[in-house]
Amino acid sequence: MAESDPRTELLERFNERRAKWQRQPSAPKRRFAPWLLLLNLIILGLMVSYHYRSAPDRTIHHTLVRYAGTAYRLTITHDESAKTIDVTLTMKNERAIPQRLFFLDPVAVATFRHDEATVLSVPLGAGTRDLSIKPNDSRVFTVRLGEAHLRSFAEANPDAIVPRRRTLFSAKRHIPLAVELSLRTRDALAAYLDFKYVIE
Repeated sequence: MAESDPRTELLERFNERRAKWQRQPSAPKRRFAPWLLLLNLIILGLMVSYHYRSAPDRTIHHTLVRYAGTAYRLTITHDESAKTIDVTLTMKNERAIPQRLFFLDPVAVATFRHDEATVLSVPLGAGTRDLSIKPNDSRVFTVRLGEAHLRSFAEANPDAIVPRRRTLFSAKRHIPLAVELSLRTRDALAAYLDFKYVIE
């Protein structure tokens, strides 16, 4: 009885298995679906549109200075949809006793500047020379502005606009301004605030 060669048996098994694999139908190739790309582009467009539409139309900037028991708060509110800018000075008595405050006329001046150029000066509390404020009480002076002065400055100084061009993912175009609050008290006091005037 002849002995079988183990190599031959191994080779036969390998050939049988290979034949089975070759007989199995190959899986169909996946085709790229153009509608899937279109759907993704629509979703991306909706997300970008929602991001820009949901950006707040109203921005608020503020700064605070304390002097002789009184807190002076300057607030600038820019309502882009109404195209208005509110400049507000709030004075709060932080002492436990009533205070009487004396000022020159007006109480304060808010000056908008770009670099060294003065863009606009806003008097606050015109006609007021003295105020009596109870403990934890406040006095508020507000001036509502249109955008005419700042818009004309932007048109006359296009180099001041940041960024120069609007792109899909860039921030809103604006002019960086510094606002100085000059309090017209016995001692000269000043506070500073960075303000971005959004032009579009």
